[in-house]
Amino acid sequence: MKLNLKYVCLILIIGILTIPVEAAEGYGENISENNIVKTVKFLTNSQELELFPVWTADGNYILYTVKNNESGALNSYRMKADGSEIERTRIGEGNLIGFNDLNPNGTELIVTKSDGSQSDLYRIDMNSRIATPITNDPQKSEGWGAWCRLGRKIIHTEESTGSPSQLWIVDRDGSNKTRLGTSENVGTGKDWNPLGLKVIYSANNSKEKPDLWTIEWYGTNQTQLTDTPYGEWNPAFSPDGKQIVYVSDEGGSPELWLRDIQGNYRVKLTENLGIIDAYPKWSPDGSKIVFTGHSSDNSSDIAVIELTSSAEIFPSPKITDVRIEPYGRISESEAANISVTVKNEGKSASEGYISVSFPNGERIERVEGTSSNIKTYTIGDPIQGKAGEVQAQYPSVELLQSQWDTQQEETLNIKVKPSNGAEKIIFFTRASFKNNFTGAYENDPLISTDIDQQGFNVYPYSINVSKSSLEKYSLKVILEPQDVETEAKWKITTGPDTEWHPSNYIINNLTVGDYVIQFYDLSGWKKPNDMAVTINGDSVNTGTYTQSKSGSSSSGGGHGGGGVITSLEPSRNIASKETASRYINSGSHVRFDFPMNATCITTLEFDPKKTFKRTAATIEMLKEKSVQVPQLPPGKIYKNVNIQVGKTGTLLAGNIENACIRFKVEKTWISENVGKKSEICLWRYNQTSWNRLEAQKKGEDNLYSYFEARTPGFSPFAITSYTKEENASEKAEIEQKESKKVSGNGSINKNENNKPSDIGANSEKEEKGNKKEPDSKIKNIIIVFSLLLMALLIYLGVKKRA
Repeated sequence: MKLNLKYVCLILIIGILTIPVEAAEGYGENISENNIVKTVKFLTNSQELELFPVWTADGNYILYTVKNNESGALNSYRMKADGSEIERTRIGEGNLIGFNDLNPNGTELIVTKSDGSQSDLYRIDMNSRIATPITNDPQKSEGWGAWCRLGRKIIHTEESTGSPSQLWIVDRDGSNKTRLGTSENVGTGKDWNPLGLKVIYSANNSKEKPDLWTIEWYGTNQTQLTDTPYGEWNPAFSPDGKQIVYVSDEGGSPELWLRDIQGNYRVKLTENLGIIDAYPKWSPDGSKIVFTGHSSDNSSDIAVIELTSSAEIFPSPKITDVRIEPYGRISESEAANISVTVKNEGKSASEGYISVSFPNGERIERVEGTSSNIKTYTIGDPIQGKAGEVQAQYPSVELLQSQWDTQQEETLNIKVKPSNGAEKIIFFTRASFKNNFTGAYENDPLISTDIDQQGFNVYPYSINVSKSSLEKYSLKVILEPQDVETEAKWKITTGPDTEWHPSNYIINNLTVGDYVIQFYDLSGWKKPNDMAVTINGDSVNTGTYTQSKSGSSSSGGGHGGGGVITSLEPSRNIASKETASRYINSGSHVRFDFPMNATCITTLEFDPKKTFKRTAATIEMLKEKSVQVPQLPPGKIYKNVNIQVGKTGTLLAGNIENACIRFKVEKTWISENVGKKSEICLWRYNQTSWNRLEAQKKGEDNLYSYFEARTPGFSPFAITSYTKEENASEKAEIEQKESKKVSGNGSINKNENNKPSDIGANSEKEEKGNKKEPDSKIKNIIIVFSLLLMALLIYLGVKKRA
């Protein structure tokens, strides 16, 4: 009997140890670092403390500090990324507490300095080495800042005496200071999402240990990423936004960990028990992580982890092409053909999906693709959502490929007609690959402002619908320079008017279709070759041809200079328009001036990476919202503007840098629409969402105030009066309405004032579908202790009898 009782105790203990414990919220599968880490290399090895490493913008050097063992002061150093050429720079020395972050251009460094018992945030010019204070409140300690991706805003930590630290955002000059979210006990390390929309940071709020949080830069959607018994802090986004590196004590001591943005997997990168690893920073190309680690003598040194590319380990879906025919606009009786192509840029996947859905309830007439497994879901059909099976609220089409190899492409084609009375066909696209390593799915896109009925991020597209197929359109061709403008002529080969016409003539009454433009032989002028132009429906198409009378080069030349410039904007929506042209040569700064003052844009400037030769820049000031955008950005609209440089699709963001837009706003409009809590802002639509560009005032006259804003490219823009508090509330309302369309997925917790509530707190007003059951982790703990206590009592009873 005694032996049997001992066996019972042993079985109970074994059973306790083998009880499955639920993974901590916000964590995916724990994978091996052998698949992620290539090498870990210490770059320094001294008896002093090397701290706070920061990459230079080109990734060739690392800035860091060294604590002097005698004085305790921090000295500033720089070394190459391989640990060579170490030199003292003296940047920011004197009461220096730590390096924080370098702006995207590498021209300004944020540091934290001490000021008696307080600390402040400083901005250091990397050329002059002059330090300018950003914060200077003597009653508060402020520091540990991080630049936004455009280098205009800074997030930082602020702490008053006797109060917990909080997260704040401020302009680079220290103005427009605002608290972000409700978090307290905010940590030193923080970072911006590469898209510039979200901030990641650590805070422990009501807990003893910190968790990871995100919040949008204008203060909404405060979200807790991790909720574990461990501490997580010092987070940083990878340059592509797909992964996060952070510090965690999950393994017993502070080590570097890496997780994907969706929380499907995590991996421990370092294994240095008993010693703190901290302050991780990604290299600009995302291939390395620099951090403060330890060497064999337990002093603090700078180390670098070289990583395996995630594409070498996991599948990587990429939507490479979305084609719409006809492009731009169809009549209400026509059908549009949509083609979506997806490529696997990573490891093979056992299955992959292409999903296209139609939130306006369009009529799907035909589907086909490179895979035979295509399914169409209608309203009410069961369909797999992010949080489980849901009923389809609108039509959706999915292509399934059971084996999707590296570099393999698949295409889904859909023929669709607009809903009755609809002004647009709207469709969402996304791609998902099963990660065979983790069992989760990799998606494209990972982050967006639009979510489909299944709860996933999507890319939105739209096609305008004309009420009548009998609408007519126009075509205008401009011939330059002036010495040929009055003599050269052009015509179209088919259509209502095939006569020869001079420069600036407009042919009207054109239907949607393809046309060929021919040029008249002119003595001494090498006429351009015949050019094809597509009338996309309800648009003004303006072609600019630039040939000197004695020129020998063909029209356009270079990479897209000259040629036909196609406007996608309806002529009735264009209030005014102005065009300028320049020769564009790689390495030479380009400036377009618009002296006619026909629009609110005065100047465009950029540095080209390629030669485009003669290129036209066109400004269209609109009467209403551009047809190229699904909705307007936040704020009171001053003007909607389209900016196009070169032929459609030629001067993309990758071909230019240091682009700048100068514009003017009427002072009477400013006095009526801009208050103390608002500011003039320029918004750019980037094909999927509106991005806010920081506008700086540069001067004024009797009628106008003049502003300047940096931009990554040219597209539709909007000038607004932007009020953070009003627009954060407005956006939250929109998001709350949208969340109802996706069965509760992606919703935000709200209080009665329509402000984001503390996501970490339990809400008594949660919807029934989202109501949480009692914490299963607590249940597990209670069960474990109960069984342990039972086993102990049985064992003591056996021992006493013995």
